[in-house]
Amino acid sequence: MKKMAAAKKKSGFFNKKVKDGIFIGCVLAFPILHFLVFYIGVNFNSILLAFQKYDQIQGKYEMWGLNNFKAFINDLIYEPLMMISLQNSLTLYFVGLLIGTPLTILISFCVFKKIPFEGVFRVVLFLPSIISSIVFVLIFKYFIDYGYSEIMGWLKISDFPRLLSDPKYAFGTIIFYGLWTGFGSGVILYSNAMTRIPISLMEYGKLEGLNAMQELFLVVIPMIFPTLTTFLVTGVTGIFIGSGAVFSFFRDEAPAHLYSFGYYLFVKVIGSNSSLADYPYAAAAGLIFTAIAAPLTFLVKWLLEKFGPSAEY
Repeated sequence: MKKMAAAKKKSGFFNKKVKDGIFIGCVLAFPILHFLVFYIGVNFNSILLAFQKYDQIQGKYEMWGLNNFKAFINDLIYEPLMMISLQNSLTLYFVGLLIGTPLTILISFCVFKKIPFEGVFRVVLFLPSIISSIVFVLIFKYFIDYGYSEIMGWLKISDFPRLLSDPKYAFGTIIFYGLWTGFGSGVILYSNAMTRIPISLMEYGKLEGLNAMQELFLVVIPMIFPTLTTFLVTGVTGIFIGSGAVFSFFRDEAPAHLYSFGYYLFVKVIGSNSSLADYPYAAAAGLIFTAIAAPLTFLVKWLLEKFGPSAEY
């Protein structure tokens, strides 16, 4: 009887292990399949596509060697529009880095400290994040095209700048729109990171007589620096793929002086005729961007970790 009970117990143990194994396998099957198809499969196909060209007569892709890479590098060196796009993308990145990031942290700190009218701050800054981006672009563009003109008319000002149609102000308007729409998500993440700072550390700062600005720079920023590092590192990729708000406002008809790197590639590859899209050129550009952005991203991460503030408590 004891042997039968032991055998039954052992059999039940193995059955449970089998059931657990089946359950774990079912849980992991979808993410593994997703990774294999959409990461390994798609990326491998993109790499292969960079060495091909589309034969419109035969209706299929054929190998074309390094010609797509040569075409992109040739555009990078000799195409004036490419250089304008690169300059604009770098400008957008550094404005976001030097103006957008400090403002976002300062506003997040104000929200965290619950200053007067912080509820108004939340509404104004979170509005672009709450409303659909398409709807918000339409609202903003309608205001620029009509509401802004009406306000200037009420103020009896006839000679006022056209914010999107005037080349002197259009790029600045796009920068403003990009900063405003980026504040919402940044404030949410930074203010949430601030709430995880130990209360004892904040109280210790008060006992030491730190004012608000000293508290921000000596306590808060070192404690949220990992979150800040993530933002700064991922922002590097925006130089190569970001199109700012150019596409949102102009679709494929933006004036040349407003082109960003990502927008230039969109117009170059797809433009207004997606049936003739030059996807191999885009794939080659993507590989070149990866070769540049990957070490650049790791360099930025290393510099931030090496010379950034550290918090010990």
